[in-house]
Amino acid sequence: DHGLHYGPYFQSARGQLERIEPILYFKPPHSRSLDTSTLKKNSNKFTTPFDVHTTLLDTTLSFDRKQSLGTSLLTPLGQNRETCDGVEEIPKRYCELIRQKNMEVNSSDEMPFPPSILSYYADIPQGNKPRRRQCSTKDALPKNYGRFDQQCDCATSHRGWFPCNKHPWAKAGLNSNEYFAMIDCPNRTLDYETRIVAEETVQKRFALSRSKQEHKSSIPSILFVEVDSASIAYSDRHFPKTRELLYRHRLRQENGGYSCHSGLCAADFSSFSITGPHSIANQVSALSGCLSSPRGESCNKTLKDEGAICTDKNEPQYGLKMNKYHGRYHDSHWCMPDIDVKMQAKSSFLYDIAISTGHVTLFSEEFCWPGSPYVVQDNILALRNVDFAPHKVFCRLAERTSKLKDMNLKPRELWKAEDLNEPCIDGFSGKEKAQISFEHILQTWDAYSDTPKFAFLNAIAAHDYNADWSKVTMSAESYDDHLSSLLETMLSRKDANNTVIILRADHGLQYGPLVVDYSTQIEHVRPWTQLIVPENLDGLSLESLFANQDKLAGGADLYRTLRALMTTTTPGTAEPTEFLPSVPDWSYNLLTSRIPSSRSCNEARIPLKWCRKKELEPRFGVCNSFGGSSQKLHCES
Repeated sequence: DHGLHYGPYFQSARGQLERIEPILYFKPPHSRSLDTSTLKKNSNKFTTPFDVHTTLLDTTLSFDRKQSLGTSLLTPLGQNRETCDGVEEIPKRYCELIRQKNMEVNSSDEMPFPPSILSYYADIPQGNKPRRRQCSTKDALPKNYGRFDQQCDCATSHRGWFPCNKHPWAKAGLNSNEYFAMIDCPNRTLDYETRIVAEETVQKRFALSRSKQEHKSSIPSILFVEVDSASIAYSDRHFPKTRELLYRHRLRQENGGYSCHSGLCAADFSSFSITGPHSIANQVSALSGCLSSPRGESCNKTLKDEGAICTDKNEPQYGLKMNKYHGRYHDSHWCMPDIDVKMQAKSSFLYDIAISTGHVTLFSEEFCWPGSPYVVQDNILALRNVDFAPHKVFCRLAERTSKLKDMNLKPRELWKAEDLNEPCIDGFSGKEKAQISFEHILQTWDAYSDTPKFAFLNAIAAHDYNADWSKVTMSAESYDDHLSSLLETMLSRKDANNTVIILRADHGLQYGPLVVDYSTQIEHVRPWTQLIVPENLDGLSLESLFANQDKLAGGADLYRTLRALMTTTTPGTAEPTEFLPSVPDWSYNLLTSRIPSSRSCNEARIPLKWCRKKELEPRFGVCNSFGGSSQKLHCES
């Protein structure tokens, strides 16, 4: 009778279009001699239920066709049936939907977020729905730097588990480079402590880099917090405290100019797009300015040799050099021709840039990532010589779990041991895991107050694809408390006027039962992205930043922005002995230049199937070539 005409998909123009496109199959009776070409021609013309009615009459009764509104499908349909407007029986409002389908989609004209089932859970007051268990401090070990009253096991950032009868830092000044310690005693909750102190060698590294710079402009610190799997709509629903905090610091247009009432400007990028289906593709673009090409794209099909140049002008990778081919997943990674991510001296990876500029570096994942196929570091981009690596805390936890459960995991298999459903370091006791990276960040900012810092955290609180929809957002809503508290602290610090904060998601939810819901598929390509910058930041154009908030942007634009903040040497003007990797020539600095309103997905080098569109046709799942076989079915072969 008609297509689906209710539910989230019906909120879109394509959904309304499907309502007026019901299926119609017709097999004529053998008793009628019929030219098959008539049926074939008719099948490509506009038909209505009146035609079906007339056809039924034509095959069963003798009647005067002139008295019928329709035309029998056993006879040739007229030329007026070539267009929707030529059929009087079709309401004009339906023909308008068909015309819109044939019009070019404007990337800046998007349908609103369709209703999500998760909205139902977000609307329930916090006190009326299940909450994640709080971490218990019962049986906590008293702070003691002397001898313990029993034999325990200890571990630090630099030492794996070892028997101990006193605190690893019992002797003052010993092992001062260790930045966390853990103590595991029988019948006690696992104890954890963070301690970051400034090291002279790290401070000298920046001074040496600074001495080589001719133009010594101010270099801000950068905090990059990535919330895995959170769309804009998801953040509105499940990170209300964080969103409200940043709204208070929003960049405003008033009295003919632009201002930030607190002196700190929070820009909200409503048209930021993913560049690929999974975390790796989106981290590659933001952290290195390179592109990830999933299976099925032409250059990925024909080129397998690293160093090859993509020559297909229809592909986003056109003119770029293959830097890495991921044979296991048939993904390839493409960079500007002068870049080689395998060599630190020629790498565009922001952590290699940070080392050369003398930044204090911190890189954190909230699980023991070495050996995991689901991360960008060491699979695509080599992570070298990072000063602080909070993920080691989770490696110590995984080592402990492997031992307690007789799993006998090798070091590069420890990523399989961590239970992401346990929020605390000792199951449901001890320090909350979400606080570990935040403690490292705050103490790094305290210890190195006069040295630029570059810190990246990939938070996995929203990365929950539970089959029980009521539990999907429990971790995210709890994490909102910690994240908003961290940002409140960072924005209240004296050095807030010299710190840039990036808060973004790599993509929206992309796995589990939620992906069959149309709203989830729309949210997948609309990641949460915000920048908080000091109003007095050198070179900042508030006018450009404000204008870019609703323009089509991607990871390469974010990369160019960060590169400009980290380096004082203009690309292309470095000394012959000082290599500075190219930035993507199609990208824009979000803080200083304006993105054209007419920018297309092709111009932004974002694959059309992942680029933000006015709408998407529904599918049965989200393609993720790094996922299991159930997700790979949705990838083009």
